Order: sequence, then C-alpha cells, then structure tokens
Amino acid sequence: MDIVKLIGDRLTLEENGNKFKSICPFHINSEDFYTLLIDPEKQTYTCLKCGAHGGLEEFYKNYEGKTSL
Repeated sequence: MDIVKLIGDRLTLEENGNKFKSICPFHINSEDFYTLLIDPEKQTYTCLKCGAHGGLEEFYKNYEGKTSL
C-alpha cells in the first residue's frame, strides 16, 4: 500500500512539489495549517508541529487506533 493513498483516503491532501501536505490529525487544536508533510518517495510522514512521524504502520496505528494494517 502507498502512504499517499492511505493518508489521502483519510485526510485532504495538497501537492507540495514532489511531496504532499495536510492538516495533522494527531494534535489537539489542529488549526487550518498544513503541518503534516508526506513523502511518497520515502513512504513517511512528519508533523512539523507535534512531531508525529513514521511510515504506513505508524500512521495506521495512530489514526485508526489499531496495531496493524
């Protein structure tokens, strides 16, 4: 599975050069700022505000509250 598809099925993404960005769902008071950066080449995500980061498994686990895909 592709991380852009996984996150894009759950959040609104905007292209940002060769990466994507979105509003981070992992911190309280998520403003309307795009702080979640998704790197399709590395298959990772990083939030510039709360520090959430990882790959497919971590995003799925944190977003869905489950332990595996």
